[in-house]
Amino acid sequence: NAGAGYIEPYLKIFSKNFSGFNDATLSGTVDTRNHDFRITTRVPFGKIDKYAFTGVDLQGRGNLDSLSLRGEITSINMGDSLRFPNTRLSVVARGDHSVVSIQTSADNTFNDAHLNADVYSLQDGVRIQFRPSSFVLNSKKWNLEKQGELVIRKNFLLAQNVKFTQGLQEIIASTEEEDGGNTNNLVVKLRNVILGDITSLFMKDPRLEGLTSGTIVMRDFFGQFKADADLKAEQFRMDDDSIGLVKIKSGYDSKTGLIPFTVESLNENYQFNAKGSYNLKDSTGNPLNTELDLADMRINFLEKFLNTLFTDLKGQAEGKLRISGDPSSPNLIGRVKLRNAGMKVNYTQVYYTIDSADIRFEEDGIDFGSFTIRDELKRPGTVKGKLYERGFRDMAFDFELSTNKLLLIDTKPQDNQQFYGKAVGSATLTLKGPEYAARMNLEARSNDSSHIFIPNSVSRESATADFIEFKQYGTEMTDNTNRSSFNLTVDLDITANNLAQIDVILDEASGDVIKATGNGRLKIRAGTTEPLTINGQYNIEKGNYDFNFQSFIRKPFVLIPNAGSFIKWTGDPFKADIHIDAQYTAERVALYDLISNLEMSGAVKGYRGEVFVIAELRDKLTKPTIKFRLDFPQGSPVKSDNVMMQYLNRLERDENEILKQVSFLIVFNSFAPPSVGNGGGTANNSLATIGVNTLSQILTKEINKLFSNFLYKLTGNKSLQFDLGTSIYSNSEVLGAGAGNASSFDRSRINFKLGKSFFQDKIFVTFGGDLDFNLSNSSAVKNGNFQWLPDLNIEFILSKDRKLRAIIFNKNSLDISGSSFGRRNRFGVSISYRKDFERLFGTKEDEITFKPTPVADSTRK
Repeated sequence: NAGAGYIEPYLKIFSKNFSGFNDATLSGTVDTRNHDFRITTRVPFGKIDKYAFTGVDLQGRGNLDSLSLRGEITSINMGDSLRFPNTRLSVVARGDHSVVSIQTSADNTFNDAHLNADVYSLQDGVRIQFRPSSFVLNSKKWNLEKQGELVIRKNFLLAQNVKFTQGLQEIIASTEEEDGGNTNNLVVKLRNVILGDITSLFMKDPRLEGLTSGTIVMRDFFGQFKADADLKAEQFRMDDDSIGLVKIKSGYDSKTGLIPFTVESLNENYQFNAKGSYNLKDSTGNPLNTELDLADMRINFLEKFLNTLFTDLKGQAEGKLRISGDPSSPNLIGRVKLRNAGMKVNYTQVYYTIDSADIRFEEDGIDFGSFTIRDELKRPGTVKGKLYERGFRDMAFDFELSTNKLLLIDTKPQDNQQFYGKAVGSATLTLKGPEYAARMNLEARSNDSSHIFIPNSVSRESATADFIEFKQYGTEMTDNTNRSSFNLTVDLDITANNLAQIDVILDEASGDVIKATGNGRLKIRAGTTEPLTINGQYNIEKGNYDFNFQSFIRKPFVLIPNAGSFIKWTGDPFKADIHIDAQYTAERVALYDLISNLEMSGAVKGYRGEVFVIAELRDKLTKPTIKFRLDFPQGSPVKSDNVMMQYLNRLERDENEILKQVSFLIVFNSFAPPSVGNGGGTANNSLATIGVNTLSQILTKEINKLFSNFLYKLTGNKSLQFDLGTSIYSNSEVLGAGAGNASSFDRSRINFKLGKSFFQDKIFVTFGGDLDFNLSNSSAVKNGNFQWLPDLNIEFILSKDRKLRAIIFNKNSLDISGSSFGRRNRFGVSISYRKDFERLFGTKEDEITFKPTPVADSTRK
């Protein structure tokens, strides 16, 4: 028995190519009486040059007649690309004859192999007679036909009947005489061999595929070995690019280690010639040296080097390039003309096209010069700059973009969950710095339709349930995935105007969204590792607040124009301050449901029209405070009735009551009925009225759509709008319980309105009215069974900002005198002007200013 212990340092005295072999053991017995010899060797790990062995277990046995060797090897590694796990070896030798059997496999593509042969030792070589053998490569079984023979001697080489077949694929080995007749050469002929099955054993990138046919000639096995190849690859593909027919001529010289080669491709979109060499014995890290002549070549292959910045690279190139260095990070020198190119910028997700560009590949990088890019609508932008790199490593950027109008951002939620959308505008952009600290600065002003979304990070419906606690056991595994060293910080300085719409998503699950159009200046910073920050104020001119009531009824609130609404960010995008006033309009609402038991004027009790629900959003964006109040149209009898206005003020101070009334107005388009104690049966009647009128609203809404579409098809004018409404009610709601049966509906009101705009929306004319009539002959009302209440409204826009307006109106409303219905007429002229004030008294608040970020002085340390 013998044990090696820690032997590795001593082995390196004899050869630096040896490593491992620690704790190797050797044991055996010699029985001279019975002529028996046994030996067992175990090696946990050993390496000789690029060949590494793991788990070697060999057992030998012999006598005077024969020797046998059997063993198992857990893993054999040949370099970094080829590994044979679970190899079994059997050799039985008698005299000069040995029977050899090898069973092995390799990872992924080389699945299984059974190689069997008779080996005869010669004085100056070896003779191998193959027994039936096979191997499985990429799930394809190759067979070695029997009776194949290979003789290798010092000055003699012979191959007979050595033929591997798999379907239409063939590899045939034969010999031919060298010129002069002194030696033979081994000739290997390939026919329809699938290239990817073989190359995948040795390399994964690039991925080469195709059907290969041709001849490989090998010379002087026992001297200065040389080889030459003349191959033709049909349907050739490199990665995902289909190239076509490629002709390859190559050689090999064992003395120099050089592999000279020429490659010719005359395919459409892939017309090029390459001539160069690869040095297997290179020790400088620059084994490749190639001259590439491009006549018409796609540039898709460059994406693998530039995919941190760009994807979907397309285009054609022509020119000359010298490629040298490491194939995984080559150095390029030359000049290329680019045409019909395109690429997508990863961060902005915008695809740009390039008509033409003159690109210079230099020692320190790629000089792109100046060229024009265009977006999907052919709007131009000018780019100039240089990419500094060495073998597409240690990259640094120096680019500038300027444009008067261009698509700048086209991101989706999956691209950036904190900030996404589509923006078109004028801009100046710079991209500078090394790849590990690159910085993009973009100054943009919207000058076309743009739409930006800023989601809220917390949803009230989808937030994590805080009443569930998860226990963690053990230690979380570390992610060992290789990550890119590219680190980009983006500074956006955006000047927004009313061409841009900004949607602040308060709750994505429920659909609560503020859709605003306005103006302001926002400074946004984000990046690979940089958290999103927003600074600035966005002043809202108009828009909508899509309010989701209790998760099942969505009602649109209109942001009140020029009401001083704004959203203000001071860093954290989800801690913005909001000051927003939004209005929901409930139409054809009977005021009597609210004031049935109060002493009010007949005009107020008989009011049936618009009621405005005003929502005031204040405090923080993530948790806004919402207060409600009620308002009525200018000129309505409610606005001029002091008693009614005082009652509304008291109502709004009662948070529970105002919330109840707002809920009824939003859901049922009606005021909440008074309690039973105060109103007797009126409450039940009001509930019935709500149900009937809600159904009528749904029907008339569809009628309005159909009739408005009919007007558009008939006239081709979208400014023509038709509106129809209907409701029923009881006389007792207006005249009191003694006027009729409180539980019956004996009156109806039909409202219609037709509107049209003139002179580019500078004049609005609206004509319509109410038809109020009695449905029952038994009604207690003897007068005014039918009332025609026409309305005419003409509105003139007097200023460019649309704030100054003149209105000519003629309005009729229902009037109640005793137990009779009548009509009250109002007409006149009004002037309207709207102006926003930051303060009614005192000085104006200072405007927010942004100090530029100081630029580090590169000359200081």
